[in-house]
Amino acid sequence: MPNEPTLEEALRVLKLSNIKRYKYFIERIVETGVVHAIAVGNNYVMLDDDSGKTVCCPLWPAVIFAELWAGPEAFAPHQLLGSEVAAFELDVMLNEFLPDLRKQGLDVGICFDRTTDGPVVPVDKVIADIENELSKTKRALH
Repeated sequence: MPNEPTLEEALRVLKLSNIKRYKYFIERIVETGVVHAIAVGNNYVMLDDDSGKTVCCPLWPAVIFAELWAGPEAFAPHQLLGSEVAAFELDVMLNEFLPDLRKQGLDVGICFDRTTDGPVVPVDKVIADIENELSKTKRALH
């Protein structure tokens, strides 16, 4: 994957506060044009609250973050679930995936670390912040 962060950079990012981690996520996905989730067969990993209600879908700005969260056992060749890190182009994320999460009433878990710590953000905020960052980037390019 082009421009993949080093392990050292990823570990440094995972030590940031939730606000700074979220900002890194937004800036990084706008820069690369790609968002990552973990696919299990034809589905995506979703997280439940303590009552068992599905509440969020974790997303990451690069493959290494998803692999650090899931751990090597999730991607082992003998893994029956067939887990893999799935890459979404940013336009697919904005126009299809995130609106589908919104319809399901789910939030987005941003750049979770191994302990599933990280910001949980409403879909509408993620979409608005991505669009805002895209508009800033476009202005800077002209």
